[in-house]
Amino acid sequence: EDSTLALIWQQDDQDEVENPETWVKSNPLLDLPAKHDTLLKGLISERDSKLEDGTLNDFINRNLNMWLQTAKDKYL
Repeated sequence: EDSTLALIWQQDDQDEVENPETWVKSNPLLDLPAKHDTLLKGLISERDSKLEDGTLNDFINRNLNMWLQTAKDKYL
């Protein structure tokens, strides 16, 4: 019996970090009108902060759900 469904939402391309209108792909709650403005404002603030302190990859990985590095023959 299958009782678990796992969904992973992510951006299509790393270049989308500059386009908040596309972030709904990795953050589907942005589609909720009651949450949209608050969530988007927080994400933009987080992105700008990470960009400023040189840790933008953290934002891309944790908020846009993108893998940034792969290695051959690695075990998870």
